Amino acid sequence: MATTITYNSYNLQTSADSANTILSRDILFKHLPIKEIFLQQDSIRNGFSISDVRYSQKIITVRGWLISDTQAHLRTLRDAFMTALSSDKEDLDIDYGSGTIRFEASVQNVTCDEEFWQITQIPFEISFLAQPFGTATSTTTIDLNSGGNITTTLRLSAIPLLLIPGEKYLQMRKKVKN
Repeated sequence: MATTITYNSYNLQTSADSANTILSRDILFKHLPIKEIFLQQDSIRNGFSISDVRYSQKIITVRGWLISDTQAHLRTLRDAFMTALSSDKEDLDIDYGSGTIRFEASVQNVTCDEEFWQITQIPFEISFLAQPFGTATSTTTIDLNSGGNITTTLRLSAIPLLLIPGEKYLQMRKKVKN
């Protein structure tokens, strides 16, 4: 089954028209974005400590074929394809089975090499430079009244304290009497 993929509402997966078929066969987006790790060198001992970590960008690659019924239609399809990919900072929507994930992306590179023997089809490869994480374009509703058991675990990362000035404390919850 073909995965639906659009860039700025331009469909990168079409097969209805024999003169304008775009088949995207490889859509590589399920990997982690590029991770930047900032280090702080230890001046006394050998080694380092990690001072900050962030995800900066994601490269999404799409490979496929432009297919048409004649050489003239193929050149027209290629021109429309390149024109549609020329805009920057657009929505890249990829079908993810149960929904669609949206990335804000720009086309970094398009390779669409046309060899002399390719009369009705041309391979292409697109590299999108995208924000590190995508967002869902729709919401999923979960029925909490379905009769299933829902279990939760309470995790405390900090215990809030109320300290009164002038009081002495032996433990976190017990006050020492004078």
